[in-house]
Amino acid sequence: MGGPYWGDSVDVHEYREEILSVDVFDGHSHRPVWDGWVKKERSDEDIEHSAGPLQRAVATLLAKFPPA
Repeated sequence: MGGPYWGDSVDVHEYREEILSVDVFDGHSHRPVWDGWVKKERSDEDIEHSAGPLQRAVATLLAKFPPA
């Protein structure tokens, strides 16, 4: 019979995701100039030792600034 199986089984993968977002505005016009964001799946290690993952996320995000 060779075809896909559409049974009652469902695979679920639950996770928490963290998003860091930075918006840069022009100081005179107050208009947005740039926005950037990074996201990653959060682990228990990230919760216990947040300084390292946060510093890496900021470095990754700001590597894209200023816009070309």
